[in-house]
Amino acid sequence: MRSMIRGRIVVALAGVAVLSLSACTNNDADAGDVVDAMTDASLPEDQAECMGREFEREFGDDQDVFNDIAAADDPDDWPAGTQEAINSIIEECTGEPVPGAGDSEPEGQDGESDTTTTTAAGDS
Repeated sequence: MRSMIRGRIVVALAGVAVLSLSACTNNDADAGDVVDAMTDASLPEDQAECMGREFEREFGDDQDVFNDIAAADDPDDWPAGTQEAINSIIEECTGEPVPGAGDSEPEGQDGESDTTTTTAAGDS
């Protein structure tokens, strides 16, 4: 049961709750807004504080990016290049993988992964 609840929290974080930190779009988003949004999404206080601290560390030097993340309606609307960092913060602070986080890896034209495995001679 706890895993199911935590899974819903992670989904909320990845999809909606992080975005709700823009409650006052006339103000700049900050770590406190992230903490409030995370506790509103039922994240434990220590994890919410971790999220706020890590969002501030990652995006605090670029207020425009921080505000754009906060104003996004959907994770697809997050500024380019931020999704990996956001997923990493969520995973670090919650200890849970973000559902679907690995789904956006580029694939070859035939649907196969572009990853190549090489083995040394004599290895099977």
